[in-house]
Amino acid sequence: MEIMKRKGCNTADRHLLKIINKNTSIRIIGENMQKTGLLITFEGLDFSGKSTQLELFYKYLLNQGIAAKIFREPGGTPLAEEIRTLLLHKKEYVMSKETEFSLFLAARSDLYANAILPLVEQGTFCLTDRCGDSSTAYQGFGRNYGDKKEVEYILESNKKAMHGKQIDITYFVDVPVSIAMARKQEKINVGKSPDRMESNNNEFFERTREGYLWLSKREERFSVIDGTKSIEEVHKMIINDYHATIQSKILKV
Repeated sequence: MEIMKRKGCNTADRHLLKIINKNTSIRIIGENMQKTGLLITFEGLDFSGKSTQLELFYKYLLNQGIAAKIFREPGGTPLAEEIRTLLLHKKEYVMSKETEFSLFLAARSDLYANAILPLVEQGTFCLTDRCGDSSTAYQGFGRNYGDKKEVEYILESNKKAMHGKQIDITYFVDVPVSIAMARKQEKINVGKSPDRMESNNNEFFERTREGYLWLSKREERFSVIDGTKSIEEVHKMIINDYHATIQSKILKV
């Protein structure tokens, strides 16, 4: 195999070259190699296990020598963390669905403008625990019952809040609502109170899951991962999918 390397190759480039050398026999033209980091998001219902998988994937990237950083939504900047407190931990506030969505957008816009976009441009892999897809699923389907106009409005608003940045890969850790609620009850039993969003009823989460499955059919970047498997099995599925996805992106160059 012949690989033409570019001077000043960053850690993201070297990682891609390592995967190519190990798994395929294609020729890559150095000038077309990726110069920026990737934006990889983890999605799922509350108690799906997505946050655990994000942490494991983050450690995997670090072990591969990749510069990576984790963010959560809402949150990730001082302002966005203040908004997070309003959204999740102020149950006494009566909040309309419009207000709720506007606050998510404000936090998202600040996170992308002041943290994610600069880091990705520097070659850092940014991993986010939730992103705009959560708003589509939770607010578009959970709150608005999948109303077409509302969902389209949310999709367009997310694009603006992310300042036009496109997600490279999304891992939707999927579990039935019954399993998510059973895990929720386990936490309640040990004294952990659910936050404002986690406190929604089963019907809300059924609609939210429907939203995620709708997105998975609409967006090519979505990978649906069976979250009912063991933590180790789910992690392995994500790593295998990640390598396959990276190779696919390179082949399209």
